[in-house]
Amino acid sequence: MRKSHKEITTVAFYENSFGRVSEPTKVKMDVSIYIDGEHAGFEINDVESGGDEFYAEGMLEIVDNVLYGYDGIFELPDYLLEMLEEMNVNVDEI
Repeated sequence: MRKSHKEITTVAFYENSFGRVSEPTKVKMDVSIYIDGEHAGFEINDVESGGDEFYAEGMLEIVDNVLYGYDGIFELPDYLLEMLEEMNVNVDEI
């Protein structure tokens, strides 16, 4: 199993199908990725509240070290794609 874990600072806000419903807030996020054969996923949560304020998780579709798809959030953040690249995963298909 391959794992990556980082703490990053980013801007977060609440959003629904009508658009943004809160003001952007600068937060520290705890970001984890695991890749275990055919199973891969990610988890993102804000450090201050332990994920009570901001939380996301999802699956990653990785075949032969190429990311073909994902589920769980609308768009993968750049910092997550960068972490995958550091794990030698090709993200060009996304």
